[in-house]
Amino acid sequence: LQRPDAPALNAAIGACASGQAWAHAVALLKDIRRHRLKAEVETFNGTISACSQGRQWQLAISLLPLMQRQALMPDRVSFNACIHACESGQEWRQALH
Repeated sequence: LQRPDAPALNAAIGACASGQAWAHAVALLKDIRRHRLKAEVETFNGTISACSQGRQWQLAISLLPLMQRQALMPDRVSFNACIHACESGQEWRQALH
């Protein structure tokens, strides 16, 4: 079995976001870390988006500090996906923080 690479896992995470498979996206993010691959901003954005689609707002916003611990700066997509996650979970007050 061939070792996965980051672009393939990023594509899979993007598919999870489109298919509302947030748990799979989170598992793939963990796989990236387990295989000692470098996660990218896009990796986290896809995972945050998948969590947002699955109404997992707490999980979505918990990924922002993890990004920063990995020396990645959340971007507009990251923040918008978190805001959407809070909105989907009817936690709009969290979006204000």
